[in-house]
Amino acid sequence: MTEIPDVSVVIPTRNRGAVIADTVDAALGQNGVEVEVLVVDDGSTDGTWEWLSSRASDPRLRPLRHDANRGVAAARNTGIVEASGDWLAFLDDDDLWSPDKLASQLDAMIKVGADWSWTGVMLVDDRRVALRELPAPPPDGILHRLLADPVSAIPAGASNVVARTELVRRAGSFDVSFSQLADWDLWLRLAEVATGASCDEALVAYVRHDDSMLLTDPAPLLEEYARLRSKHGATASREGTDWDERRFARWVASGHRRAGRRVAAAEVYLSSARRNRSASDLARAGAALLGERAWAPFNSARADPGAVAPDWLRLYDR
Repeated sequence: MTEIPDVSVVIPTRNRGAVIADTVDAALGQNGVEVEVLVVDDGSTDGTWEWLSSRASDPRLRPLRHDANRGVAAARNTGIVEASGDWLAFLDDDDLWSPDKLASQLDAMIKVGADWSWTGVMLVDDRRVALRELPAPPPDGILHRLLADPVSAIPAGASNVVARTELVRRAGSFDVSFSQLADWDLWLRLAEVATGASCDEALVAYVRHDDSMLLTDPAPLLEEYARLRSKHGATASREGTDWDERRFARWVASGHRRAGRRVAAAEVYLSSARRNRSASDLARAGAALLGERAWAPFNSARADPGAVAPDWLRLYDR
C-alpha cells in the first residue's frame, strides 16, 4: 500500500485456516480508519499460508511467515517490527471486531491524551451466540487492577488493545519467554508508563471454543504465573497490591474442567486449597472429580441467559 496507515493490525495465526477469514475481514472492514493488516503465519501446515497468499491482491493485507513455529509472542513481535502505522492493534485469529472499534478507540484516546486503550467485550461461543458481556475497566487504577485481577482486567486480552506503535516498541514488545501470559505482561508494562482510555461499548467478540490455548495447553500457566509475579514483584510492592493467586488458580482449573481433565482440575484446586487455606477450593476439587459443574466454568466464562449480542455481530452471521 502507498498511503501510510493510521493503524497496523497484527494477527498471529497457526493452522487456523477454517476460522481466520472472518477475522481478517473484521480487521479490513474498519470504518473511518486507514489500516494495514499484518497476518503472521507461525509455521502453519494446513493451507493457511496459501489462503493468505491468495488474498494478497488487497494492498492493505500483508501476509508474513515464520517457516517454523516460534510461538504467539514471537509472531506478534514480527508484526510489530514490520508495522508502519502510528498505532498498533492486536487481534487473535478467531475473534471479531465491530466495524467501529478502531475509530472509537482512537477518538477516546485523542480526547484524553492517552497512548493505549481497550473496550468492552461480548463473550460468544463458536456459533457466535452471546454468552456474557464483559465490561471495559475504567482507566483510573488500571495498573492496580492488572496486578490484582489477572482474569478480567483487560477482557479478551490481545484482541482488545490499541496502543501507540512507538510506545509498544519502547516497552520491549511481547516477552517471548511467556506464551499464554505474554499479553498480560505487556499490559503491565504499558500501564506503568502510559495513560490509558476505555470505550464502554462491547466492540470485540471474544470467541470461547474448545481449541483455545487455555484448554489445549494449560500446563505452563501456573509456571508462567510464578515467573510473571517475580518479574513484576517490585511494581506490585510499590502499588501495595496482593496478587490474587487463588483467583488465578481457579481460572486455570476451570480450563481443565471444560476440557474434561477432571483430575488435573482437582489437583490445581487442591494445591490452591493448601497454599491459601481455602475450604471452598477443597470443595471445588471434590466437585471436579465428581464431574459436577457447580463452579465451572469460572468467572467471565459463565453464560448469562440475558446476554444480548450487539447489532454489529450480525455482520458475521454464517
